[in-house]
Amino acid sequence: MDVEEGPSGSADVVDPVKLKDQANVLFKDGDYTAALKLYTAAIDALGPEPKCTSESLSLKASLLSNRASAFMMKKPANFSMASNDCSSSLRLDSDNRKTMLKKVCD
Repeated sequence: MDVEEGPSGSADVVDPVKLKDQANVLFKDGDYTAALKLYTAAIDALGPEPKCTSESLSLKASLLSNRASAFMMKKPANFSMASNDCSSSLRLDSDNRKTMLKKVCD
């Protein structure tokens, strides 16, 4: 996970689950641009796949799928990026039905 400097100057670990939760709230509120930024930050905080645990791979698949939704909802929509995220998500979790539907619809 990534580390960022906290308000006291100490290093704080970036929690991808908290970022996902915050992004989900923004998504529900229709702020897709801000949600995209937080989903991306959460994905980046998890690091590359070879360093991920099975739990973090599942989280990463979910984050990619959620970010794909945000790319589709944002105006103008970016279906190319959404499709890329769906493909990446399905490589990590090939049984994710929501992602399969998004991929079919793009």
